[in-house]
Amino acid sequence: KRGLENSLGDARHWHDVELQNLGSVVAKLEAELNDVRSEIEQQRHDYDVLLSNRQRLEQDISLYHGILDGEENRFLLCGAMQ
Repeated sequence: KRGLENSLGDARHWHDVELQNLGSVVAKLEAELNDVRSEIEQQRHDYDVLLSNRQRLEQDISLYHGILDGEENRFLLCGAMQ
């Protein structure tokens, strides 16, 4: 009986040790997951900023193309009149 009680005590001890180890692994993985989530959120923000910049640049380019086309047409009209 004493041998079985000792074995049971050892099993409980090792079970507790394994639970602590697994708890540490889970805590580490949760911390890594939080880091990944933070990085994803930062990348999403950076992407939104870049997309906004791109849209603004495309609008500016379109505006400048319109100005250049207008100047070209004005130049051609002046040349045709002479």
